[in-house]
Amino acid sequence: MRRRSTSGTLFTIGYEGLSPGDLVKTLRHNGVELVLDVRQRASSRKAGFSKSVLKSNLEKHGISYQHFPELGSPPDLRKKYNADGDRAYFIRHYRNSLEGKGSILQELANLASTMPVALVCYEADPGHCHRSIVASEMARLSTPALQVQDL
Repeated sequence: MRRRSTSGTLFTIGYEGLSPGDLVKTLRHNGVELVLDVRQRASSRKAGFSKSVLKSNLEKHGISYQHFPELGSPPDLRKKYNADGDRAYFIRHYRNSLEGKGSILQELANLASTMPVALVCYEADPGHCHRSIVASEMARLSTPALQVQDL
């Protein structure tokens, strides 16, 4: 059974440690109607999470899917962060990479204010993932502000 989310809530979820079924179950439990995939490349070494398979699985369960590669973290920045773990550097430079993408962030914020939306990426811990930065930017751009909830 689907539980309806609170209006104005933007969910985020990382699929690390989840099966495709666990992801769907969590999204449905929270009433998510649309998944916004914010990976630069929507491919995965983890079975069931590459773009076409993920999209098909979500849609079978009544959840729409859209991919936004332009919101993914740039490969050179990701590589540096994986090597040195400098989160402050990553945040600063990832935020800089979002400059010029305000219109798409605004469009997604507007969409998230009308329906239950979840940002999805790999990393389980939102504190170590760029999706938390995307979510905070979307919340900042929305009126009234979206409440971000990590699943």
